[in-house]
Amino acid sequence: MPRSLVSSSRSRIADLRATGATFRPRPLPADDLAEHLRARFHGRKTIRIVLTLHTDVRDAAARLHRIDGSLEACGEASCRYVAYVDFFEWFTVVLAVSDIVFRVDEPAEFRDYLVHTGQRLLGAAKAGR
Repeated sequence: MPRSLVSSSRSRIADLRATGATFRPRPLPADDLAEHLRARFHGRKTIRIVLTLHTDVRDAAARLHRIDGSLEACGEASCRYVAYVDFFEWFTVVLAVSDIVFRVDEPAEFRDYLVHTGQRLLGAAKAGR
């Protein structure tokens, strides 16, 4: 550590004084924290996407790098994922990185977006051969 930083931090520690000021916590934003967070984050996101993930809830939660909704078990080897997102693009990246096999239940626009994006990516892969 540079000498000037060491000497300045020592002088601050040596010159400690009680100010008499006390900490005043600010009021909580809501009585129900879970509802507050749901309204704050889901309130901005306008697109609802429903997927069936072909893995169990624990594996899905561990492999999804960002969960923008809720997971619900549909059996031992599948679960329902209801997500609320602003854009299809970022959500598509999250799903691709998770490497989870899934089916799009709704909306049809997201299914169409995945078809278009998949065809574009396959075209790029074939062009490189």
